[in-house]
Amino acid sequence: MNTEVDIFVAGAASGISFSFKQTTAFVDLPAGTYDFDVNVFGAGPDGAPISIPGAELPAGAKVTATAIGTLDANDDKDLEAIVLVDDDSDIEEGNFKLRVIHAAPGVPSVKIWEVSGAPASIIENYDYGAYDVVTQLPAGTYNLGFDLAPADGNPELVFNTGEIPAGVYVNLYATNDSDGNVFVNLIHFFTTPRRHKQ
Repeated sequence: MNTEVDIFVAGAASGISFSFKQTTAFVDLPAGTYDFDVNVFGAGPDGAPISIPGAELPAGAKVTATAIGTLDANDDKDLEAIVLVDDDSDIEEGNFKLRVIHAAPGVPSVKIWEVSGAPASIIENYDYGAYDVVTQLPAGTYNLGFDLAPADGNPELVFNTGEIPAGVYVNLYATNDSDGNVFVNLIHFFTTPRRHKQ
């Protein structure tokens, strides 16, 4: 699971490499259509197990590409690439923006709670592969409980987010390693300050 991979753009090496659970900084690219391939480090672009052909990158957008699934031929969760547009244009004062990506092949549908105090439901019936829930929450520290289907109100897994400041966009990945151990990975970036009219 810790194999390093290379990213190729239009068949050419990008110079970007990373391993499982790692991410990269944003890279500035001219707006346009791109073909991306991801392959094991040193293997070149041919036969890449992850390809994103014809990805549209609009001007001024922040875009995250990620992969979910496995390379296990006996698993029905095939490796696939997804492209996320990280829209940070409307974060309200005192809040952060959160997207949850269910990328844990070994975990079925879940219900996600905030369990720091009295349990409060945040996301209902979130299936593997889902990434469409984007919400805003007040800055702070959260204890997120993952209640495996069928939900019974008692989360089997609880993760502490640490302090999340206001004005950031967070992609929260719930995933598991090759041994089935589930964990969350929070990737956040500060938004570009915006000036408000007086």
